[in-house]
Amino acid sequence: MSLKRALARAAGGALRSAPLEATTGRFFARHASIVFYHGIWRGGGPHLAAFGGYALDDFRRDIAFLSKRFRFASLDEALAANRAGTPGGEATMTVCFDDGHAMAAHGGLDVMAEYGVRATIFVITSCIGNARLMWMHKLSAVAGLRGHESLTRACNAVTARRGLQPISAWTDLPQAARGWPADQKDDVAAAIWTEAGMPPEAEFLEEMRPYMTWDDLRDWIARGHGVGLHTHTHPFCSTLTQSDLDAEFVRPAAEIRAKLGLDDLAFAYPFGDRLADPDLERRAFAAADLSCMLGVEGLSPLGTDPVRLERVEAEAGLDARLFARPIYRALFPGRDARG
Repeated sequence: MSLKRALARAAGGALRSAPLEATTGRFFARHASIVFYHGIWRGGGPHLAAFGGYALDDFRRDIAFLSKRFRFASLDEALAANRAGTPGGEATMTVCFDDGHAMAAHGGLDVMAEYGVRATIFVITSCIGNARLMWMHKLSAVAGLRGHESLTRACNAVTARRGLQPISAWTDLPQAARGWPADQKDDVAAAIWTEAGMPPEAEFLEEMRPYMTWDDLRDWIARGHGVGLHTHTHPFCSTLTQSDLDAEFVRPAAEIRAKLGLDDLAFAYPFGDRLADPDLERRAFAAADLSCMLGVEGLSPLGTDPVRLERVEAEAGLDARLFARPIYRALFPGRDARG
């Protein structure tokens, strides 16, 4: 797999080189080009270790590079171009952020202002204002601040008591967590947090302040950025049923609209994990009155159904994920280009 990643990065580097710039530019002009990040943190601090995401210097490098190849467009602009379905005269790039992390205190907002980026941040409504720590962030904080072995031991101690799947290494955890009952994921993560000897959650949140507040979001909008929905609790959406739509989609969408005065509201899937039933996905789209439902499987050709639009995870590397993988998939439909 490491060889495959290296080959993907090398291919992406070649595809973005000067001799192919015009060709790749035409490719991107025919697609809704959307990239996403998570938190942007200053290097050397505890936030990057606890929550993952991206270091500020790396983010600045990415944005500087993208600014030379694309015109930055808001998500609303990208959705309008997708509805029109015809390529424009230039390649555009839309930047998004998942999980609703604080953007001003760690420098990300300044970088975007410098380069004229109008981004959309997708928020987990239960975490706004640092009201709670999202369940997966509990696990990443244990791994980052206590060590991967501590996380593995704590996880296996808790799951053994609950009759859930053990893990052999921390890298197994995301897949194992898919098997946790949807209504127990918060309780399981909280038990692992306690088992690992982490501080009280409220104390940790007060020290770290990882999420946007409602006032932060209003300021974010006033600066020309957008806000979207990332569910209420960040579940694996493929495990949800009709009875979950109100709590995870409809009510949080209404709350965001009411508190921020928004009309259109975009949605991004946690983990890129779509609702398993296409009919259920349609019902969620209509009931929450969403403008799009974004996955994480690459770039979508203009004219794609807004329910089925995709994005690129920029933190995995622009060469591999933005250049190599989407172009490979366009040339060889149906083949696996992961890397």
